[in-house]
Amino acid sequence: MTVESLAVLEQDDAYTPPAEPHIAWEPCRFLDDVDSQTQYQSRGARLYLREGRRVLATAEVEGSRRSVIDVADEVSLEIGPWLPAMRLLADAVALEREADTLDYQMRQLLHHWQAAQDMPVITAANYRVYDAQTDAAYRYEDLVRAIIPREDQVGARLPEAAATHSARLRERAAYLRTQAVVAMPDPRASDLPGVAWVGPYSDQQHREIRARSRDIWYADLPHQILMGWSGLDTAARWPADECVARRDALIRWAARRGLPKKALSDASGVARTTINRVLS
Repeated sequence: MTVESLAVLEQDDAYTPPAEPHIAWEPCRFLDDVDSQTQYQSRGARLYLREGRRVLATAEVEGSRRSVIDVADEVSLEIGPWLPAMRLLADAVALEREADTLDYQMRQLLHHWQAAQDMPVITAANYRVYDAQTDAAYRYEDLVRAIIPREDQVGARLPEAAATHSARLRERAAYLRTQAVVAMPDPRASDLPGVAWVGPYSDQQHREIRARSRDIWYADLPHQILMGWSGLDTAARWPADECVARRDALIRWAARRGLPKKALSDASGVARTTINRVLS
């Protein structure tokens, strides 16, 4: 797997990213809050695991240019067995991003339409406001209809059709996470990724996840896999002893990444008492 400097490549107008998996990196600076008035700034880089221009995951690495390149080289050698699972997780994130967009656009459509309908009388003084609200509602309606399959829009009110399609997208994303658990290497026997890979979230998803916890953000890969574990019929796939051993290895990995015990339990469906026993 190749390692390329994104900053250098973007200066070449003729550059086309390779279709096969590769790692691109760009230098950046990280800010950490020491207290309410002080921030610590450190140098580093952001790594992008890509196929063509599609980003499968990102990771943040602190250090000098030389150390960042060394880490990227190490990652390029270790990540291969994880690619099938990370593709599935990237697809799951993309589906959830589409569902989030649909939900937002539907809310905006209803908001603007209701605002227009709440105007009791259209007069010379307020007709521009009315027109602006209805125009916005129609714009959002076009955006919503562009996402929902045509067959779902036949014989159904648009809000119900949007809710049905959004639920379908989220169900598909949950299924892809279960398949990522199947596609990933055995966590007991293989080298676990050495950097904290994070899915290609939208800006809104990014803000929401990091607002909950920076630990959840940096433990994103094991967190997503544990969510897939909770939805997978593991008993039908592996013997009981192997199921327990795989699950325990995933829990320890997520805990080493800093995932809080409550998040571990919520994601995996495993009881806190069991998690305490595994981590003791």
